[in-house]
Amino acid sequence: MCAGGARLFTCVWVMLRMLRKCKSTLPVEVWHLGPQEMDWRMSGLLGELGATAVDAWRVGDPLERPTQGWPLKPFAMLHSRFREVLLLDADNVPVVNPEELFDAPQYRETGAVFWPDLEPLPRESAIWEICRVPYRAEPSFESGQILLDKQRCWNALQLTMHLNQHASFYYQHLNGDKDTFHMAWRMLDQAYSMIPHPVGCVSPEQGPWFEYRGTVLQQHDFEGRVVFQHRNFPKWVLLGENPRYPGFLQEQGCLAFLRELAGRWDGRVATALLQPPREAGTDKSLWFRYERVSSDQRMLEFLPDGSIGHGASRNERQWQLREHAGQPVLDIIGDQLPTCLLTESAPGVWRGNWQFFEQMPVELTEWKRPAVSAVTLYGPFHGLTGHDHHVREFARELDRREVKVRLLQVPRWSRAKLPEHLRESWFEERNGNQIEGPVVQFCMPHQVIQWPNCRTINYTMFEATRAPAEWIARSKNHDMVILPAEASRQAWIAGGMPAGRIRLCPLGIDPVLYGVATPPRELPGPPVSTRFLNVAAYGPRKNLEGLLRAWKRATSRRDDAVLLLKVGCYDPGSAETLERDLAGMESAAPVQVLHDVLSDAEMPGLYAAATHYISLSHGEGWDLPMMEAAASGLKLIAPWHSGYQAYLDDSVATLLPSREVPVSWTGDAATGKLFLGANWWEPDEDAAVAAIRAAIDGRDGDKVSARERILSQFTWQKATECLLEILGELEAKEKRRWFPWWPRRKRSDPAG
Repeated sequence: MCAGGARLFTCVWVMLRMLRKCKSTLPVEVWHLGPQEMDWRMSGLLGELGATAVDAWRVGDPLERPTQGWPLKPFAMLHSRFREVLLLDADNVPVVNPEELFDAPQYRETGAVFWPDLEPLPRESAIWEICRVPYRAEPSFESGQILLDKQRCWNALQLTMHLNQHASFYYQHLNGDKDTFHMAWRMLDQAYSMIPHPVGCVSPEQGPWFEYRGTVLQQHDFEGRVVFQHRNFPKWVLLGENPRYPGFLQEQGCLAFLRELAGRWDGRVATALLQPPREAGTDKSLWFRYERVSSDQRMLEFLPDGSIGHGASRNERQWQLREHAGQPVLDIIGDQLPTCLLTESAPGVWRGNWQFFEQMPVELTEWKRPAVSAVTLYGPFHGLTGHDHHVREFARELDRREVKVRLLQVPRWSRAKLPEHLRESWFEERNGNQIEGPVVQFCMPHQVIQWPNCRTINYTMFEATRAPAEWIARSKNHDMVILPAEASRQAWIAGGMPAGRIRLCPLGIDPVLYGVATPPRELPGPPVSTRFLNVAAYGPRKNLEGLLRAWKRATSRRDDAVLLLKVGCYDPGSAETLERDLAGMESAAPVQVLHDVLSDAEMPGLYAAATHYISLSHGEGWDLPMMEAAASGLKLIAPWHSGYQAYLDDSVATLLPSREVPVSWTGDAATGKLFLGANWWEPDEDAAVAAIRAAIDGRDGDKVSARERILSQFTWQKATECLLEILGELEAKEKRRWFPWWPRRKRSDPAG
């Protein structure tokens, strides 16, 4: 199934509920195109129905990935993990269990079943000659449902994909993807079976004269039973009116499924991000994000003459601002009728409903250009450290906002480097020596460079109670210090940094990676019920020694549990020290040390292999692995101090009491100097022992998952929005563009 975006997701929900109602247990993949079309809430709802969301933009060769809807269908079939595939359009509704089709003799004979469309390809169509296929008086294909054995039809499916990859040419002579299947099978003389029963049509109730309502296509099996109902137009809508179709089987059940979904989902794709086209001018027109809630969204360009430029359609041609009852009212007008009437509910946000057709809610939000058009990020991005990860994620999100990104690698950051095969070419293409726009540095203060004619902005953190004096002295010469959490801010203020030059910008996670069900990474050894995970670079602050002491006290060899340590031993002697810490653990439950180097995209599989995440760290600026574990739905055991307080509380985690103690540094002398005179935190090991024991014994079920909190509040999208706001403060204040044809809000207006 291909079902990206709010409208098609609504349709696929109805289809899946009907599929399960018909007692089908078929595994299901729902394919979509990137975070614009599917968020973690939507994929979670699919998971409840035994369906897996698959992002096509993370599959296969990037140059071959589809960028629009119809070509996604053959792409999904080719790359599906299934050999035998029943492709169903999202707006299709099965009314019997379709599993019997896989046993049909006609399918077993040819390995391909197609269904007839209403009209055949005409003799005069140029496509016959273009594809060098002699004209055949035969039914064309209706691709709302296709059944294939890929192994037997591989070449024909590959040719179909080729035709769709060149859709700009072939679609001029075809009716979309459906005829590309037809032509590919005929070009290769590939055998197929055609359902012998003509497509049936179900007509809608009579609607207004101006409203087009298409027929529902009823498709049959080889015996003539109705199996599928393809509701082409209008498709199901979650928040609005759905026209009735007398004769549509199970219509009331489908409407009940829509009401069920409306109680669980707001009809929005949380990760969608809209921008004006790159080539569009934004100085002479106003741009808005136009969302038909639970249906679709696009950018609209308001022109001074009251017309709509980019994004216009037959229902959105003109705009008109007028006054009603002393308040401004915005009309969107189509070719024949006023489409919607909107009122301003917040500055720059207009809400209302479509007046006709589906009557769904409408929201029009004024687009604000990013504070900067280009940014240079100076920091590590080739390695495995948290800072490397932060730089990569900020770069990705800035690019999504069409902010031009330059990357400069800070030298001598860490020995921990990503292997060449895990490095993404996108970052290398933006690596260079020239800066563009403001420079945001991600490094320690003594590594900061004073760029000529540039403000000095550093994103950093500190993991104890007071930032070092040397750092403060250097940072006082910076225009801005950006920190992730309040604990770091207090440490910098305690060290003497002026509070007015500190800003907070929380870090985030990628909801596309962590918001979907991920197959667990295979672990060494026999299966174990309770699996604790810790991800850290080995060193004194991470306190793996204390974690191992607590593990030894809490567990025995009889316990059905394992401690997984994903440890980076990057500093000289750290591997040997870890070996010494692991000595004497024979009486405890097993400890497995994982040394695999994993890419950002591979980390969710590691978290999926665990049931709990545990840390006994002495101090954290943020602890991204803890947050990623929370987003993965793991149960959490964390010390109550420093960065953890930014996103955890006792409703979502088992929190270990911790007390401030002077830093006792046993690592390298240079790092130790930074902690001189500071305190960090000593987690209560007795509480850690009790928490581990409770988890193994199944007595830790009173916490709600932190997953929803993290995925909704702490994303890289929100982090990047915050970063751009901070940069906007520092850049020369650009006067807001006012147009004489658009109302200028007065300072005294309470809505402003």
